[in-house]
Amino acid sequence: MEVAALYKAQGKTLFGGLLEFYDKVILLNYYVTSLNGKEGTEEIASILNIFIQSPPTEITGFEMTAVE
Repeated sequence: MEVAALYKAQGKTLFGGLLEFYDKVILLNYYVTSLNGKEGTEEIASILNIFIQSPPTEITGFEMTAVE
């Protein structure tokens, strides 16, 4: 129920928050599937290097507690 409390604190419903999250996932999926060939491979490598050099401390407001 922590997620529901988080969305409530933001003035959102759980359903509305999940729809917002879903929209972000769909957008990310579109971006990732559009990366093809050598240029796509280079772009993915660049993104991964950014995460390796500077791991995120939070994602969409949720604190990262571990990176494996």
